[in-house]
Order: sequence, then structure tokens, then C-alpha cells
Amino acid sequence: MTYGSQAGVAALSKQWTDDGVFSDEGCLDCLQVLETNPTRTEVDSWLDQISGAMDTALAGEGFVTPVTHAAALKSINMIVNQYVADLVKYANNTGRFATSQARESGIEPLITIEKNIRGWAHSNAGGLEAQGVPRIAAPGNTIFSKDNTPIFARNAFGNTFQDWNSTEDEE
Repeated sequence: MTYGSQAGVAALSKQWTDDGVFSDEGCLDCLQVLETNPTRTEVDSWLDQISGAMDTALAGEGFVTPVTHAAALKSINMIVNQYVADLVKYANNTGRFATSQARESGIEPLITIEKNIRGWAHSNAGGLEAQGVPRIAAPGNTIFSKDNTPIFARNAFGNTFQDWNSTEDEE
């Protein structure tokens, strides 16, 4: 499932659209002959890639993906649209990735966006869960049991095992 939309990205980066839409070369519905920069195909590709990264980050936080909860989708769509709009701006040599400081430090847009997505998913996990987004597991909310390898042996701290279920009656 792809989060965000062409219209959502266009709303955040209108100056690089053809009257509010991205177009490919030879587009029959377009008002101009030339394609937009980036093209409709490129924006679709970025929406798919960023959506995939979002699903991976949300799955890492224990959520069932793709997320279909209506209220949560508003937030997810908003952030995916924003990150794709950042790439549109970058394609046109503007925005946060086109600053001289970003270029000098060698910032890679997709790597930075992927880190931002992981941070967003982690920061918003509690809110998404509270809204009712299905969550099957969360990092740190499970404990080790006898089916798993223990972290420490009991006697590592001087704790010795006692048989609390003794069969001998104490009188």
C-alpha cells in the first residue's frame, strides 16, 4: 500500500507542478507539452519507496502493516507527502537537502529521510497504538521465559535455586 498521494505532494510543492499536477512527457491530460521536474512517474516511485520505508519502520515498532486505521493514515500520509515533497524540492535544487551546508557535509536525502521515518515511527508509536492501530509486539514489552535463553544465569548474582514446592511436610 502506498501512503500519501500525488495531490498531497503537489500541494506542498506547487511551483514544480503543471497547474497542481505532476506530468510525464507526452501526457495527454497535461496543459503543457514538457514534463514536470520531477515527473509523475518519479513522484509515484518516491511515494512507493517512502511508503515502504514507513512500513518497515512501523513493523519495527511492532505494528501490523500496512496501516489502514483512518485516523492514523492522516498522520502517515502527511509525513510521507512531506518527505516526498522534500525530494521534489531537492530535484529542483532547493529545500533542506540543497543547502550549501547539506552539500558540504555530504547529506544523502534518502538516507536522511529513512532515519527521519524511523524516528517518526518511534516517536509516534504510543499515539498510534492509543488510536487503535493493531500492534502485535513492541520492542522491550516482552520478557524472557523458560523457552528463551536467559540473559543471566541465576547464580551469577549469588542467587541459588530453592525448591519451593517441596514434597516434605514440615512439622
